[in-house]
Formats: sequence, C-alpha cells, structure tokens
Amino acid sequence: MPLPSLMVYERTGAWARAITREVVRAGFAPVPRVLECRSSAECRSFFSGAAGAGEASRAMFVVESDPDDASDVCELLHDHQRRLPRVPRIVVGVPSNVDYEPLYREWGALAMLTSPRALQPLVDVYRRYCELPPTISSAADSEEPRSLTEQFQATLPWGRVTR
Repeated sequence: MPLPSLMVYERTGAWARAITREVVRAGFAPVPRVLECRSSAECRSFFSGAAGAGEASRAMFVVESDPDDASDVCELLHDHQRRLPRVPRIVVGVPSNVDYEPLYREWGALAMLTSPRALQPLVDVYRRYCELPPTISSAADSEEPRSLTEQFQATLPWGRVTR
C-alpha cells in the first residue's frame, strides 16, 4: 500500500519544500507525495471530495497560519476534522503565532511548529500515522455514524467496535 500523501496549505511553498526535504531525510520509501494548496477553497474542495476517495482520504493535513487568519485556520481544521476525523492535522507558522497553539489544538491540530528547520515532530506523527492499519486510519470515515454510541466510537483512535 502506498504511503499517505501530505496536503500542505500555504501561500509560498517554503513549508512544502522543507517538509519534503525532512521526509526524504527520514528515509521514507517511496517518497510520499506532497500536495500543495494555495487557497482555503482549494483545500476544502480537496478534502470534501476526499472523504472516502482512497489515497486522497489518507493525506495528512498541514496548514500554515499567520496572525491575520487564525479564524480561517480554525474553520479549515474544523471542516477537515469533521470530514476526516482520523487523519492528523498539524499547523505551521511564524513563532509569533505560538499564542494560538491552544486554540488550534482545540480545533483538532496535533501540534504547531514554528520553524521549517525543526520538523521532527511532524515526521514522528507522519511515521506513526503510516504505521496504522488502513482500516483504523481513515477507511471508516466514509460513512456517517448514526447512533450516539457510533458517534463516540468514531472519535476513538482505534476505530469502531463491532459486535
């Protein structure tokens, strides 16, 4: 099975280049695809069409934040978590944005990184995500949970429990 892709939403491409360099340095083979989005609309169309669409539904989401767009980042994180709850989300940005980290974590981000030279936490999350069996990672996200029990089970990291 191919490695999950990484979807990076940013304006310049600098984070995507740094992430690609770090993933290559970490020894992933084959090198995973890094998909770049330049607008929030492009991101939303990608992951709204991806919910249940094979490889695309497994792409780890990395979003860049700057002080002027914290609310947009929170909306993106929320939309992504609602559609693909088992796919990891990481926020990257400038050090002055570190005050927003608790907010981003509340909206579903696993971490906030502030330097393209210190991406080891991202690589660690990606490695753990790659090691998950596909049935646990995102395959169960394509159907809407019905009961309260199923909704709760859908949030568990090990997936749904069958009887």
